[in-house]
Amino acid sequence: MNIGKSGKNSIALTTRARAFFNLHNIGGDLYKISTTGETEESFNVDMNNLSGIVHAWGEIGGTYGRIIWEDKNHLLKGGITLKYLFGAGGIYGSSNTLSAQFEAGVRSLTTSGNMNFGYTAGFDSEETSFSEITSGFGADIGFVYEFRKGENNGIKVLHTN
Repeated sequence: MNIGKSGKNSIALTTRARAFFNLHNIGGDLYKISTTGETEESFNVDMNNLSGIVHAWGEIGGTYGRIIWEDKNHLLKGGITLKYLFGAGGIYGSSNTLSAQFEAGVRSLTTSGNMNFGYTAGFDSEETSFSEITSGFGADIGFVYEFRKGENNGIKVLHTN
């Protein structure tokens, strides 16, 4: 058995940009016309408890991982990532009731109801500025346990000549 002395360490540097987009209880016809601008048919839709949110951010992280415990039948690995997060912004909106009527012949969309919304400055247009980025720190920690059955870790090795 080898506990903490295996010398099997790893490090990593990661970067990524991420965005999450969630919509709940939106009518499919309204979503289609608001994202593509296209529909051939008239429609009426009533939506209750409508909500949506968009978040965009980036991150730079450093990771350290190692084998913590290893013997013939068991392997335990662990790792931690420390991250620097920089937020680009977000948008949210909600409505208890919202109705929409689209008349295809005259291409007219009429909505009724109340909509509450908010957004990060500069995040409300197609020309989102990343000049007012806010930042923070985060961490991920994880472990992996493997049960290995017998020699060769349960893998049958075929030898050919």
